[in-house]
Amino acid sequence: MKTTVAAMDFGTSKIVTLVAENSGNQRCDISGAGTAPYDGYSGDQWNSPLTLNDAIRASSSEAEAQAHFRIKEINVGVPGEFSRVYAIPAKVELQGADPRVTLKHIESIFEAAQKELAPLRGVVVHRSPAWFMVDDGKKTLEPMDMKGRELRALVSFVVADQFFLDEISGRLREMNITISGFFSTLTGEAMLYLPEEDRDRTAILMDMGYLNTEVMAVEGDAVIFHRT
Repeated sequence: MKTTVAAMDFGTSKIVTLVAENSGNQRCDISGAGTAPYDGYSGDQWNSPLTLNDAIRASSSEAEAQAHFRIKEINVGVPGEFSRVYAIPAKVELQGADPRVTLKHIESIFEAAQKELAPLRGVVVHRSPAWFMVDDGKKTLEPMDMKGRELRALVSFVVADQFFLDEISGRLREMNITISGFFSTLTGEAMLYLPEEDRDRTAILMDMGYLNTEVMAVEGDAVIFHRT
């Protein structure tokens, strides 16, 4: 069954909207793309907030015209300027006569790591493991059914600033567009541009934008460090 989805990304010099069709066979075709220049952001604020709606509307309208599709729901990328990365170590004990890692242990280690984020202002838009380790064994991303006494992990969280979430939600609501979800632009870049073997050794990715440069460290399936 064919489904159509839309996504919007906020760069420092332009807003890009994409409309894609997925036929269910792991293929995704871009049917529409819209780009609108604008003044971007700096210091966690819009440089020209009064013209932001016009740029959003221009970008989405161009994508709609190309795809012959009316965007009613959209996924929105959260830029690095409006997000923070936290890499949290956590551990849980494996108990029983034959202790092995189960899905419950993995869920528990995510919960233990996320408790460290409780005082933060913002919303977690992405979480992923940099690695798991059973006892003193090798780092892995697939610890299920491994035998040992302790499961440790480094878990990455990307937390979006509430300001960005509220701003974009309100502006798109005025255009009768519902946000399906927010995603981490940082994580998307890292997973797209860095091969798995490079991420296993820990890799550095630098994105030189129009108004700022972002540097991130990536390990496993996670961004573990980020600075703008």
